[in-house]
Amino acid sequence: MGWGASPGFSTLHRMRHPVLATSTDGVGTKVAIAQAMDVHDTIGFDLVGMVVDDLVVCGAEPLFMTDYIATGKVVPERIAAIVKGIA
Repeated sequence: MGWGASPGFSTLHRMRHPVLATSTDGVGTKVAIAQAMDVHDTIGFDLVGMVVDDLVVCGAEPLFMTDYIATGKVVPERIAAIVKGIA
């Protein structure tokens, strides 16, 4: 299968001493604002930006993104808006 199994991992063979760095973040009070305005497609963009920023300032090269959505109630349209913002 080789290094191409995951697009992010295809760059590992170029590195002499690869170290896997990871970051996770939340959007904090932006969720409350999104709920008040009923606009949820903006929080995903912020989430990705903050996670990538945390990695880049440590000298890491982002290879992939992993996160989750936690909710008390699944509202399909709201989940779709959040995922749209992440994408």
